[in-house]
Parts: sequence; C-alpha cells; structure tokens
Amino acid sequence: MIFDDEFIEKLPVDSWDAIKEVKSCFNDWDNEIRDDQEVGYYEEYLKAFAFLNSFLQKINFKGEAPQLSLAKNKSYQINDIRSFFNDKNRELFKEFEVAANETLFKDTQAKYSAKLGAGFAYEFSDGDLKKVQTSINELRYLISDSEIIEGNHKQRLLKRLERLQSELHKKMSDLDRFWGFVGDAGVVMGKFGKDAKPFTDRIKEIMEAVWNTQARSEELESGSPNPFLKQNNDSDE
Repeated sequence: MIFDDEFIEKLPVDSWDAIKEVKSCFNDWDNEIRDDQEVGYYEEYLKAFAFLNSFLQKINFKGEAPQLSLAKNKSYQINDIRSFFNDKNRELFKEFEVAANETLFKDTQAKYSAKLGAGFAYEFSDGDLKKVQTSINELRYLISDSEIIEGNHKQRLLKRLERLQSELHKKMSDLDRFWGFVGDAGVVMGKFGKDAKPFTDRIKEIMEAVWNTQARSEELESGSPNPFLKQNNDSDE
C-alpha cells in the first residue's frame, strides 16, 4: 500500500509540508508503473485517492474536494486520480501554498517585531525560559522511551516538541504553539491515568512557565495563579 501506517506516522505536522510529502510519495510510486500495467494496480490507485480525500478532510481543506466518477472505465479513473496528485492540476494545492507563504511572512514579521521591540511581545524570564527548555528536553526523553504511548501519537508529540523548541525564544509574538501542544498532549495523556504522571508533571511545568509569562505581559497582579492549574491542584489534594 502506498500510504501505509509508517508513512502516515512520519508525515510533517505542517499541512503544506505534509501535502508535498503526499504528492511526492504518490508520484514516485506512479512513475514506476508502466502504462500497460497500470490497470492491474487499479485498487491501489483507488486507495490512494481515498487517502487523499481523508487527508484533505483531516487538515480542513477549504477548497473543492476532488470527485471521481466510478462510471468511467478503470484507465480513465486512474488518469483522473493521477491528475489530482501531479503538477498538471495545481489548483487543488494552490490554497496550501498561498496559506503557507502568508503564514511564513506573518510569523517572520512578528518574530522580527518582537526582537526589535516593535509591537506587543511576550517575554520569558530567564528562569521560566530555562524551565521550559528543561521540561521539553525531559518530555522528549520520556515520550521517546515510553511503552504506553502508541507509535502515531508518539511521532506527533515528538514533532510538536521539536517545532516548539526550535521556535522558543526569550521574546515571542504569541504563545499559541505552547497551548496547542498542551492540549494535544493532554488528550493523549488522559488515556493513561496515573501512568501518565511523569508526563503530566512536565506538561504542568511548561504550563506554569507560559502562564507566568502571559500573566506578566498582560499586567496581571504579580504571582496570579492560573485558575485551571489551581483547580487541578486543589482536586489532587
């Protein structure tokens, strides 16, 4: 099968990077099949098309999803499927390219603005920055070494951690990636109860550091506790 479990687990978190991987994988496989043999691979083409549609739904594709007419003969269907993946029909993927470029520009502009002191920025204290870096490193080890986290969840969490650490700076234009990771990790860890305590302890440390930074930047009273963390701590007692 073209898009097997191993391929899916290794897909990049970023939608634009992922769609490029999907296209490249399909085209490499398709190019190895001779024209006079392609009908023999009809079911594999059909599975690839089904994967493409599922993938587009997963990443909330806003454009018009590709439609396949099963009334056509197999050769015509294969040509239609091929057109959805190859560069002759780039309209399907144009939205991702435009969105990726806009995101890249906005993120880069926000980072430079934060570094240059222009506009609003969240600024970690040296202690909180060190705490986040330490917790991320410990989480990476715990997740990599874990026997309770499934392979696809493990890969997704490790990719999020890698991206999080690569974008961690003393000054940041937003903290969305931190809260996104906390939410994603929380869903996974929620399945394991007490076995997840080493993971949740590290995640709480990240939450505390991010909350301290956000509260200070929003000019809340010094030492204001995160109401959600406080509620959880009270319930643990």
